[in-house]
Amino acid sequence: MRLLLKLSTIKDVPEDQFDKYSFQAAIYYSLLNTNFEDYHNKKGYKFFTFSDFYPSGDLKANNIKNVIISSPKNELIKTIYDYFNEKRIIYLGNYALDIVELKIFNIKGNISEVITGSPIVIYDESKQNRYFSFRNNGSISFFLRRIKENAIKKYCEYKKLDQFEFNDLIFDSLKFKKEVVVNVNKRNKRFFLIGSLWYYLKKNYINYKYNDFYRFILDVGIGEKNSLGFGFLNPIKVKNNE
Repeated sequence: MRLLLKLSTIKDVPEDQFDKYSFQAAIYYSLLNTNFEDYHNKKGYKFFTFSDFYPSGDLKANNIKNVIISSPKNELIKTIYDYFNEKRIIYLGNYALDIVELKIFNIKGNISEVITGSPIVIYDESKQNRYFSFRNNGSISFFLRRIKENAIKKYCEYKKLDQFEFNDLIFDSLKFKKEVVVNVNKRNKRFFLIGSLWYYLKKNYINYKYNDFYRFILDVGIGEKNSLGFGFLNPIKVKNNE
């Protein structure tokens, strides 16, 4: 399930105010005094992600900037919706933005070909907090193996499975767009994440027994740091109720 937020303001807002950590904090704040109020302290995966803000760049006065939150937990999305639908305002950095529209929707139709709506981040070496980079001799095979292992681990935790047998490639073809370095400002401390954007990630054929797995990936995102807004995916041919 997905929640689309359309944001506006009466004065210009610079692009650097649309920080992923600030938006994550706003999401967690929306969960206070609900069944999910301790969700940020939950060990393991949080099972939600969100897109980059779009269009990119500064938000000019009275224009619109969009962001989409996605999760396989429908109740979580509905809880966030209820909060923002009541408040109709969101605080990011030093600015208060009006929520001019919000809408819950589900993805329908073909999910075999997706595009990234935020960078995919994976670890090269997690113990050293070192992120994978194609510029540092990273290989496609390592990238595909890591996102597959990560997706299976998340799926097993969410579904409470001891194991999940999936011996195929997670994607059969993919088209690289670019590698990016994302600056995240956390409590006035900056750190950098390396991620990759893709024109498409495609599975030629999804066997019916893996359909739920691929829909889960679409809802929760792929790679690391999903709850910080990384690994967000969109079907290239989206059919929804927008």
